[in-house]
Amino acid sequence: EQAADADAQVLERHGLTVIAAGARSVDGGMLRRELVKRRYRSAYMIAGPQVFRTLVRARVVDELFLTTRHVLSGGADWRSILEGELDVPVALRMLSLALDGDGSQMFMRFALEHGIESKPALS
Repeated sequence: EQAADADAQVLERHGLTVIAAGARSVDGGMLRRELVKRRYRSAYMIAGPQVFRTLVRARVVDELFLTTRHVLSGGADWRSILEGELDVPVALRMLSLALDGDGSQMFMRFALEHGIESKPALS
């Protein structure tokens, strides 16, 4: 907790506003209420896979912008954009898809459809 406070102070000294939204971890609902109270209409979150899962579980993520680089990789220490359990699957509806000029990556935009059952995987 002291380390987090020290980190927040460094950010504030650089002119950034730090919003505390939860005691030990991010509370997605509290974060949304704080942003609304400050009259934010949109918020762009760049965070790790555990924070992303926390926000998805709190149903405060409306859209996902995802860039996929066309490279195969993996291994024992593989990471994904979402880490941890979800209560229910969250369906994604693609809103846009673009391929860069040389075909090496895609830029996608999805709407998160909370509460809608995802279709089962193909078998």
